[in-house]
Amino acid sequence: MFKVSLIGDYAVGKTSIIKRYMTNSFDEGYKATLGAAISSFKTSVADSLVSLQVWDLAGQTSFRRVRVQYLFGTDFAIVVYDVTRKDTLDCVKEWVDDVRQGAPEVLLFLVGNKVDLADSRVVKPAEAEKLAKDLKMLGYMETSAKDGTNVKELFQTISKFLLEHTTNPPPKKG
Repeated sequence: MFKVSLIGDYAVGKTSIIKRYMTNSFDEGYKATLGAAISSFKTSVADSLVSLQVWDLAGQTSFRRVRVQYLFGTDFAIVVYDVTRKDTLDCVKEWVDDVRQGAPEVLLFLVGNKVDLADSRVVKPAEAEKLAKDLKMLGYMETSAKDGTNVKELFQTISKFLLEHTTNPPPKKG
């Protein structure tokens, strides 16, 4: 079982990404996560079954002082920002610093969410890709929790990275 933390500012779509993956649905109403919400699921990669415990962390700044405690032991962090709000990309480095404080060996991946809102987009992919590279993240992907774009692929990709970086591979399917 791997601990995966979805982190990023409030209202970037962290909860919606998880909901889209788990139930293939989307809720238009915004409900702020308080503290952390934890979900568990399995995903298959090649011939292996990967168990993920996904922590959805509150993005409000009022939770910053307890954030590191929630991040302790994270194996993989998905840092999510909203492609229609530049300020959420500007805060990515702060989130990365916090997760590395709680989990120094963490694997990191940057996700730009809400690509379905193309007319409102303010962050270009190249800008986010450069930031991911500068922060030594494993990669960058764009998603839409609303229409499902790349959500399944996101969890497949991180599961693959986890398998490649672990010394105790999970059992084969079958």
